[in-house]
Amino acid sequence: MVRKLIAIGGAEHKDITKDLAVLERVISELNTKNPHIELIPTASSIPQEVSTDYMKVFQHLGIKNAHVMNIRKRNLVSREEYLDRLNVADLVFFSGGNQSNISEAFLGTYFLKHLKKRYQHEGLVIAGTSAGAMALSKIMIKGGNATDSFSKDSIDIGEGLNFLEHTIIDTHFLQRGRFGRLIHSVAKHPNLLGLGLSENTGVIIKNENEIEVIGTSMAFVVDGSQHQNNTLPHSSPKQLFRVDNIKINSLKHGDTMSLFQPKNQSNQTANVSVSQYPDF
Repeated sequence: MVRKLIAIGGAEHKDITKDLAVLERVISELNTKNPHIELIPTASSIPQEVSTDYMKVFQHLGIKNAHVMNIRKRNLVSREEYLDRLNVADLVFFSGGNQSNISEAFLGTYFLKHLKKRYQHEGLVIAGTSAGAMALSKIMIKGGNATDSFSKDSIDIGEGLNFLEHTIIDTHFLQRGRFGRLIHSVAKHPNLLGLGLSENTGVIIKNENEIEVIGTSMAFVVDGSQHQNNTLPHSSPKQLFRVDNIKINSLKHGDTMSLFQPKNQSNQTANVSVSQYPDF
């Protein structure tokens, strides 16, 4: 069984008068005629508006069985109704907003444990856009000013949902100039690969390794496994740091790539050490 995650860089088209190719592709990955979709707008500050937009799109795309888990607080995560619906879902989709809202609500819950079980063993597809995509990783970017991202401690790092143990995601990548944020994150955790996703662009991630780019813009893989002259660990707070030999792969719609290669293929561009992460 192939495990599938879908990470989208935000601002995917939801206007039914426009090209809906990204969301159409999400649905096509479900491989079922009448899929059951659960939208989780926990990250959003305007969940009703966000939910209405997605429900309209899903209906337009022929989905008859789409629902919203309006989880605003942690104590709602364990509602029996939501657990029952999780048991029969084909797709769980995390909306954009503030990724910390997602981690605060779901980390350590039975819901998340069961979500991972269904993803790992039962073919449940999990998707996220913007904050919802960023929350899929173990180590998650919580925030940071893109214009000040090369000074120490300018990036706020936290714990995500840990569907991707060795990859960290940033979104709205080209549109908000977030190269520095992702390079900083990889310099801080060089055993991670950085995945930068532009708007209306996403990746289909199979078995946490094989990626295919979908959408109208670009995706970037930032590899720090062979970094040199990394001064970040020894810099003072707010001090600018240096890091050399960071590799960046730029990918467009239809491009594919293996994030992690076998150790005997160390010359491959995307090879990366997968040693244990430091504790938070």
